[in-house]
Amino acid sequence: MGADKISLHKKAFLAAFRKNGNVTRAAEAAKIDRRTHYDWMKADAAYILDFADAQKDASDFLEEEARRRATEGVRKYRFNPKTGEPYTNPETGLPYYEHDYSDTLLIFLMKGADPEKYAERHKIGSDPDQPVILKVVYDDE
Repeated sequence: MGADKISLHKKAFLAAFRKNGNVTRAAEAAKIDRRTHYDWMKADAAYILDFADAQKDASDFLEEEARRRATEGVRKYRFNPKTGEPYTNPETGLPYYEHDYSDTLLIFLMKGADPEKYAERHKIGSDPDQPVILKVVYDDE
């Protein structure tokens, strides 16, 4: 395979990885074997840096989506559980939906944004200089 074709495959792989963050899916999109990516990682210092950038972009995309789901919600259409028919908005006649928000995603985003403030803290014992000894007890003991 010529250098230009390899370069096109690298670009295609990195572009796909930025969107999906998955090596297997990015390899499929770039029409390469997933092991090719790992071969590039071993042999090409510039590719390693490019992949690190793609990982950051993929991570940013996930964070953006998590933030959207936490703050804007996800549109969920509602259906009659007995008939399976969609409910309709009586004012518009259009299918009825509600926005579901993710409190869990919001918590993770808050912990990531300000870990010092939102970190979980556990205090065992009253003297921080004394070691804490924990014993695991099983029911059959």
